[in-house]
Amino acid sequence: ANNADDAFYRYKMPKLQSRVEGRGNGVKTNVVNMVDIAKALGRPPSYTTKYFGCELGAQSRFSDDSGQSIVNGAHDSRTLSEVLEGFIKKFVQCYACGNPETVIEVDRKENITLTCKACGHVSHVDPRHKLNTFIIKHPPKNKSTKKKATDKMRRQDREREELGEQLDAEAKKDKKEKRKKDKKSKKKDKDSVDSPRKSKSKSAAAAADADADEVSEKLSDMCFTPEQRLTISLREMLDEKKSSKDIAKYALNGESVEGLDTRMKIYVDAVLGNCNKSLAEYTAKRVKYFKAIAKDEAKQIALLGAMEAFVGVSRNEYAKETPLVFKVLYDADAAEEEAVIKWFNNPKQAAALGVGEAAAAAVRKHATPFVKWLEEAESEEESSEEESD
Repeated sequence: ANNADDAFYRYKMPKLQSRVEGRGNGVKTNVVNMVDIAKALGRPPSYTTKYFGCELGAQSRFSDDSGQSIVNGAHDSRTLSEVLEGFIKKFVQCYACGNPETVIEVDRKENITLTCKACGHVSHVDPRHKLNTFIIKHPPKNKSTKKKATDKMRRQDREREELGEQLDAEAKKDKKEKRKKDKKSKKKDKDSVDSPRKSKSKSAAAAADADADEVSEKLSDMCFTPEQRLTISLREMLDEKKSSKDIAKYALNGESVEGLDTRMKIYVDAVLGNCNKSLAEYTAKRVKYFKAIAKDEAKQIALLGAMEAFVGVSRNEYAKETPLVFKVLYDADAAEEEAVIKWFNNPKQAAALGVGEAAAAAVRKHATPFVKWLEEAESEEESSEEESD
């Protein structure tokens, strides 16, 4: 499905319907389908009704018994829809990724937060809005208690710390092995230098020939590998602002680089390598390059594996942004549900790219809220299809 123009194409809210009733000083507006709207937003209808009153400077009330939502004064549906849009931006959508599926909560300090089901970001609502007082007095009744949510967050933090320790241990082990190899290599070179020379009297011409051969060998060693040539070419094409289609085509077919996973890693490194701020924002600006290359499921899985290597090893300071980055790819159709779930269920997807078990587990831990959101949304769709049948 092409959802590039609508990031939340599965999120449906009924069109607001209103009816003006009464005359003179007793005129009022009845929002006929407020219960359905509030259900779609995942908020109590009393919140949306009260918000109308705050923004329109009128008295408003919602009846739990009849489901009636009344706002004093005459207000057309267009005006009410515009006001409702403000409510969605302030009290529904995630401030990080814009996803409307969030859980609203009031903490002990009476701060109102929105926890995103897709990326896990916790947004803090502006405490100055008039509606805040009403929400604090009438806190939302979420399925999970605050204590359970807090315990879950603490447990996830502990697990992240353990994974971090595993990553450190793995990195130390790799460094130790590298030092051993370097030590053996140096010892071998030293033995070669200390060996008896067959002839101590070399002519000047012979010495010059030997030096020339050595220089020639060094120049040969300096020749770029196919992987390096592909990296350089892609960066040049990006600098020259070539079309995303041409760059993607060259990434898949240029040079004699073996393996789709390796090509995709080089491509991701070239496209995102200059990022020095929020990776999610940088990915969103350059997402056309990923959309151009990930045209089928195999390429999408390879792209996710390359992203795993990027945030898990190359630039692990961005690991926490994994769900936000994946959501950017998902919204652009560069990573569809099936590809994301298959990648998630294969911890060895990026093993050939140098991603160890601990790093793979850490990346998947960060991606869990997004994957869970995808699976829940898919199950909801299947349930609605069964009900319609």
